[in-house]
Amino acid sequence: MKKQLLILLVFITYNAFAQCIDPVITDFECSGPSHGSYPGNLTTVTNPNSSGINTSANVGEYTDDGTNGWDALIFDYGTAIDLTTNNILKVKLYTPTSIQILAKIEGGTGSVHEIWSPFSTDIGPVNTWIEFVYDFSAYSNNSTGGDANTKLVLFINGGQTGGTPADVYHIDDIQWTSNVLSIEEEAINANIRVYPNPTQDIINIDSKEIIDSYEIMEVTGKVVLKEKLESSLKTIDISNLKPGLYFFRIKSGDKQSAVKVLKQ
Repeated sequence: MKKQLLILLVFITYNAFAQCIDPVITDFECSGPSHGSYPGNLTTVTNPNSSGINTSANVGEYTDDGTNGWDALIFDYGTAIDLTTNNILKVKLYTPTSIQILAKIEGGTGSVHEIWSPFSTDIGPVNTWIEFVYDFSAYSNNSTGGDANTKLVLFINGGQTGGTPADVYHIDDIQWTSNVLSIEEEAINANIRVYPNPTQDIINIDSKEIIDSYEIMEVTGKVVLKEKLESSLKTIDISNLKPGLYFFRIKSGDKQSAVKVLKQ
């Protein structure tokens, strides 16, 4: 019995202090991120509000100096970041104000690729845990060849210099994941058609459910077109958009779907 208790204690101790493992960058329950070390302005603290989508014991606390708009959290892999399978970045955020987080992959031999999040209050109220999702799947060849980035950089409230040295934000569960739809997304996607795809000027949305609203975003996360609908059928003129890959975020009740559309 004593031997079993000792093995259990060793197991718990190891897991509490072991380094995080890919595709998790950090969940702050481990001794350090899966690559590199924690930036100096990021520390592990007790979760200030264990509720909603985040009831974990520990989270990261980031203190902004309030004056440098481009101070950043840098996770240096030291080698190419493999986005072959896990190319969707997720970050949980708890903030007292409405902010954005810019996610960027850079370094190495690759071009810089960056995606802005929406404002946090577009997802949920302040002082609640929300989750930002960044789709880097367009750069899934990042791990090989001449386009290989080695650093993930997060700019919390990027570009803003009007804060104070006391601005404190909490983040958690920074991780890569595959582009697997949730049950809710699968359900709404099964009832929606977005066509033609690729297209040059017109997109049709045909749904078996009432669509409350839609947004069209560039791969950077910038919203270029949005509209409230309350309809099940819509034709959208995108002839003024430049050619490239776009993401349609379609909301129906408490469910939402993200569809990739190529504008030629």
